Amino acid sequence: KDLGTALEAIEELKGEVAKLKSGSMKIEVVRFLETRRRQDRQTPISGDNSMKCLEALMDFLPGDIQVGKVTVDQMRRYQRFLEGKGIAASTVTTYLSRISGFFSWAVKEGLIRKNPVKELTLNRRFPTKAEAYCTKEQRDQLLAAVQRQDLAFVLWMGFFAGLRKRAIT
Repeated sequence: KDLGTALEAIEELKGEVAKLKSGSMKIEVVRFLETRRRQDRQTPISGDNSMKCLEALMDFLPGDIQVGKVTVDQMRRYQRFLEGKGIAASTVTTYLSRISGFFSWAVKEGLIRKNPVKELTLNRRFPTKAEAYCTKEQRDQLLAAVQRQDLAFVLWMGFFAGLRKRAIT
C-alpha cells in the first residue's frame, strides 16, 4: 500500500512538473527575476516589488498561461482592473512598467515577438505632492500675504525645506 501511495504521489508530481514547462508565466517570471538578480540589475527590494506586481498579474490571468499567450487586450483589462480598485494612477503606471520590463526581457529571450504592455497608454506625468497641495502661484500669493513672522517661518520651512508641521513646531 505504501508503494502504491508513493507511486501515485510521483505521478502527481510529474503532472505538476509538466504544467510548469518552459514558457509558462510562473517559470519565466522566476527565470527573469533570477537573471536580473545575477546581473545585479535590481536590488532585493526592487526584485520583491517586481515579483509582487508579476504575481498580481498572474492571479488576474487565467491559469498558468504561456507568456506568448498574453494579449494586449488582457493587459488593457488588467490596467482597467487596477484602476477600478482605486489604486493611484502613478502606482498603476509603476506596476505596468515593472510588468513591461518582464515582457521586454521575454522578447529578448525569444519567448514572444512583441511586448503586450507597450500598446497601453500609461500616464507618465504626475503632480508632485507639493503640486497637489498647492500651485507655485498659490504658494507665492500665500507667502506674499502672510503678516506674522512666525507663520512666515513655518510656511518657508514647509515649502522650501520640506519639513512637516511636527518637525517645525
